[in-house]
Amino acid sequence: MYLRTLGVLHYLLKINDKDALKSSIHVGASWEGYVIEQLYLNRPSMANWYYYRTHNGAEVDLVLLAGNTPTACIEIKYSNAPDLSRGFFECIANLKTTNNYVITPSSKTWKTKDNITICSISDFLRNEIDKFGKKFDHS
Repeated sequence: MYLRTLGVLHYLLKINDKDALKSSIHVGASWEGYVIEQLYLNRPSMANWYYYRTHNGAEVDLVLLAGNTPTACIEIKYSNAPDLSRGFFECIANLKTTNNYVITPSSKTWKTKDNITICSISDFLRNEIDKFGKKFDHS
């Protein structure tokens, strides 16, 4: 479950300031919720976004679909030097996505040997999200 208003999440978890958030065991979930909200607000108009988990427990934070076709797997990590799980690679193989990303707070943009783009949220919003179509009109 995602709370779209992080202030409510932080209130419920009794996280009152930035230092408390950084030291909380919930910092990763908070970061994930923030990124999902930013992607949702800037999503391509024709794109559908889903969480994906297999019956074996492999999961990916977001799958971007164009129509019924999965086009991207997106993993969200609070670390700028993320470790990628075997489950992430399993999801990519299952869905046969060709555009795969790990979104971090502030890492430089680079590609892994497996052709996965590691990038910051700002780089993703500035340089990558438009690859999936025209941005959603919020008006």
